[in-house]
Amino acid sequence: VTSPVSAVSLVSTEASMSDLAPASLFDGLIGKPFKSKGRGPDAFDCFGLHREIKRLAGLPCPEYNISAFAVRSIDKVIAAEAKSHWEKLPGPELYALIVIKNDPVFSNHVATYMGGGRFLHIMRGINVAYGRINDPEWRLKIRGYYRYVG
Repeated sequence: VTSPVSAVSLVSTEASMSDLAPASLFDGLIGKPFKSKGRGPDAFDCFGLHREIKRLAGLPCPEYNISAFAVRSIDKVIAAEAKSHWEKLPGPELYALIVIKNDPVFSNHVATYMGGGRFLHIMRGINVAYGRINDPEWRLKIRGYYRYVG
């Protein structure tokens, strides 16, 4: 059962314990390396990491077999799938998929909201690590939060 994070938590650095993913469940992912089409357990791409987090949390998540470097393909899949299989959320929610525009033109990166204003992600040059949704590096690049609805 997930617990939605209130709009106040979006700008606050504090969150209740019920709004946080249990760190012990995901500690083993920290520092894992990037690999295009990586689905674990030793390496991931950004969507592979999201799938692994959902698996560990016991939640469903579809598979997309796209190269992490196929920026236009990623953007097209995100746009098409968001309309049919993903519900756009008004703000962050525990384990939500975060769509990020990390390219001047295309949305080409995803992360997973972990509560308390934090997300887990991976990308070329950055092993699995936490980021913060209010960090200036990410705040303006976030295009939305999504929950998989099948």
